[in-house]
Amino acid sequence: MNHTIPITLEDVRALEERTNSNVRLGRYDMGEFSPTKEFDCYKTVLDQSDLDRLFLLSDFHMMTRTASCKLADVQSGQIPETSMSRISRDIDLTTLAGCEIEIVSPSMDDGPLVIVDGNHRVVGHFLNRGTIQDVPAFVCIHRNILVWPHVPSTARTMSNG
Repeated sequence: MNHTIPITLEDVRALEERTNSNVRLGRYDMGEFSPTKEFDCYKTVLDQSDLDRLFLLSDFHMMTRTASCKLADVQSGQIPETSMSRISRDIDLTTLAGCEIEIVSPSMDDGPLVIVDGNHRVVGHFLNRGTIQDVPAFVCIHRNILVWPHVPSTARTMSNG
């Protein structure tokens, strides 16, 4: 990740409103495992080296080879027709202002980066561009986030740096 700066929870909430986010900090019982007020939030730009750490939410397992939920394993032939209608292959997140993806993680430095908002956007971008270089993101850090049930099991078992 590059150009990382601290942001407020209000900045994250504004992004969630702008993108009409379904999965937001605290929703789907997230707050039971990671209280919203305890997150440290950052705005950053992803680097291609972050790709191996990026995971889609567990509900997106069917889009990936061997149901890994890893963004790097997304294959267009695996995407169900119902999801394909929500994915724009023309999207370029590096130039689309105000549509950062939202990520949760236990650490900025190592371990998994789980995309909670922007799964369809980032899949379209990745299928179109083949890279996540320079994609803007909001990263929200909480030490207990991996126990949240929507984190893919493959992300939970990823060894830290």
